[in-house]
Amino acid sequence: MRALALRALPRVRQARTEIFLHTTSLSRFTAGLLAAAAADKSVALPAHAQPTYLSELGCADGALFNDDVFERGVAEGELTLAQHDPLLVLFTSGSTDKPKRVEKNFSRLEIEARALEAQWGAKAAHVIATVSHQHI
Repeated sequence: MRALALRALPRVRQARTEIFLHTTSLSRFTAGLLAAAAADKSVALPAHAQPTYLSELGCADGALFNDDVFERGVAEGELTLAQHDPLLVLFTSGSTDKPKRVEKNFSRLEIEARALEAQWGAKAAHVIATVSHQHI
């Protein structure tokens, strides 16, 4: 995982303020989150990677990080996470208008997960997802 994140890190650092992360691989997705946290960048999570949709979301040229990003580069150096609360940007479906940004810090997701655990317990039944990891 660290090697994948280190491969992507130089390109993540070149991004303006946020990257748009869309991968088919859960490990590459996780590595992208780690690289963004190390580079102090926000992470936007589009539902898919169709060019028209990405343009509608405001994805700048070079800001899309897909599976290919993790295939290039060399995994050198250390992966040190920045001391901040990274921002995730989710999007509404856009069924009533254009997709809208929903911004949540990592700490907010942790608070929500703890609330769900308190509600249903840590020993809840297994969860089978019907959507991919892009749909947090």
